[in-house]
Amino acid sequence: MSGNMLRRLLCAVFCIGLLCSCTAATESTESPPEPAKAKAVTKREQQVSVEVQWIETTAEIPPGDPELNGCLWDGPMPEGVDLRDRLYTDGFGTMNVIDLDGNFVHWGLNGDAIDTGLEFDNGRQPYSQRSVLMKNVQKMAPGYLAFLAIDDNQDLWGWGSNPHLLMYDGDSNYPTREPIKMLSDVKDVAAGDFEAAVVRTDGRLQAWCRQEGWRKPVTLRTGVEKICSVYTLLHIDQQHCLYYYPDGWSSQQKPKLLDRDIDDVSMLLWNFFLERKTDGSVWIRHFNSKPVLLAEDSIQLAYNGYIAPDGTFWGCRKLEDAPGPTLIVQPMDSACSILGYGSSGDVHIMKDGEIRVCLNEEEAEGGGPG
Repeated sequence: MSGNMLRRLLCAVFCIGLLCSCTAATESTESPPEPAKAKAVTKREQQVSVEVQWIETTAEIPPGDPELNGCLWDGPMPEGVDLRDRLYTDGFGTMNVIDLDGNFVHWGLNGDAIDTGLEFDNGRQPYSQRSVLMKNVQKMAPGYLAFLAIDDNQDLWGWGSNPHLLMYDGDSNYPTREPIKMLSDVKDVAAGDFEAAVVRTDGRLQAWCRQEGWRKPVTLRTGVEKICSVYTLLHIDQQHCLYYYPDGWSSQQKPKLLDRDIDDVSMLLWNFFLERKTDGSVWIRHFNSKPVLLAEDSIQLAYNGYIAPDGTFWGCRKLEDAPGPTLIVQPMDSACSILGYGSSGDVHIMKDGEIRVCLNEEEAEGGGPG
């Protein structure tokens, strides 16, 4: 697909007035509510409407920052590589990638925000000087000033300066520089500011946070396959049903069924998310809306988008200067992307394996937060 080729794209438009009335915990810079205090997502009966339009647009990817760009693999993208949950950023310019050998590598504008003992001028760690923080990583979940990671033995490890996520009585001024083993028999993990959740290999969904009585894993239910978001504990069970906790997660609350025949979920902006059904179709929805079809078939979800059967990555991003919040789903030249993350810019894994870090104008001129 050439850079100036016009392609059809899906534009989801929804009313911000209705959205502001929802009380779902969001994945924002503000601390989410504590589990016992979480309000009901569906407390108000108003529904969020999703208007779907077809328009013409151009998919363009800037060249990126040469110092921060890198290479994940040589040549075209290997067949069958699962790009889901492989590329991460903390929202302030620190890049994190699980490479094809299972190494979790870390670099970017913050230098080492998690403090692994390395310092770089102006808080800028080039890709050529990237750190390998852990090997044999299957999945990693970024939290506030901490990382959680599952290795190929299904052990959960953590490091950083957030004792609430790491479940230890340490001093946040002296972070753990090396991964510490936290749990065994873990197949999925999600993390937030001060809360985290895991799915154990036996199907137990467990969660913990800084609130009294929740500082160690508490089992909420069994028969769970995958955790999608920690704030409402959006999860998929072993019967491919999608559930969440609208009234806050505690052992006294029951999850609410959202949808069936779900293979995977990827969170977007404004409490919207993508659903991939077991038949390969991709849908967009809100907690308070019905799903709207985006694609009849797909290979996989990939962060904030999906990969079509022809290998094209369709990425979701917000449309700037639109009258109200507007999401567009756009064909990209990359194999996987994080579009519009934090305040720093975009990160793309290109189809030839290049990692392209595209800063916004302020970050490009100012060098990023230190």
